[in-house]
Amino acid sequence: MNTGKQKQIIGFIVAGILMVIIGPIVTVIALAGAPLQVVMHGDFGLMNAAGLGILLVLLGIASFAAAVIVGLKESFGKDDKKPVQKVDGTRIIAVIMNTKRGEHVFDTDMYPPEELKYYVQVQFPTGEKRELETHHTVLANCGEGMTGRVTFQGKWMSMFEPEFKRPDPHQEVTSWDATK
Repeated sequence: MNTGKQKQIIGFIVAGILMVIIGPIVTVIALAGAPLQVVMHGDFGLMNAAGLGILLVLLGIASFAAAVIVGLKESFGKDDKKPVQKVDGTRIIAVIMNTKRGEHVFDTDMYPPEELKYYVQVQFPTGEKRELETHHTVLANCGEGMTGRVTFQGKWMSMFEPEFKRPDPHQEVTSWDATK
């Protein structure tokens, strides 16, 4: 899932929880003080605040439902309906291998390739980060820190073409230190 969608879902969840917590508090305070205000001033303003508290609870539930809908749509959406995209200058952040039960694997020699799921975390030139599932033969071309062209559709990365940059022979060498 991309980080933009994750932030959107988290925002909906946090807003929903806050509204569901604050709504009843506003309602209780308004209903507790409303009779006194009506008797002393003949004003029904706090009764309106009670309605606001109920509205906050309903909006909180709607916000939480929106988070669930966005999350389910992102997780179970049809990838074959999405366009195939090719993005140059994409950086490989991490390569991840898991068993089908979700256990993290460090040594792939212990499992046949069919028993593992392969993921690559990438960062696009725009700064957006995503985790894409891929095939073990594509993962073999991906090294952490490499840059290149990524071809993907939805959450599936079908190809990675590494960039090979040659040093400019005309560039003046100012230091033999490789870290500079």
